[in-house]
Amino acid sequence: MTSLAIGLSKDGQPDAAIELLTKLTHRHPSDSASMANLGMTFLAAGREEEALAALTRALTMDPLLPQGYCGLGL
Repeated sequence: MTSLAIGLSKDGQPDAAIELLTKLTHRHPSDSASMANLGMTFLAAGREEEALAALTRALTMDPLLPQGYCGLGL
């Protein structure tokens, strides 16, 4: 499911990717990687506030998650 969402985002369909990743994070609320992917997709779509919230949450779940820091530019 994550691969599909990433593919949608790369194909210029960020809204579809965000919808899919949002469903995934609701089904698996402790999945930090999915939350980080959602944050990165928000970022790619220009939705910075939502990206910040999702990436911060991902890092709260897993403080060692590199993707979270990358998304925040750290």
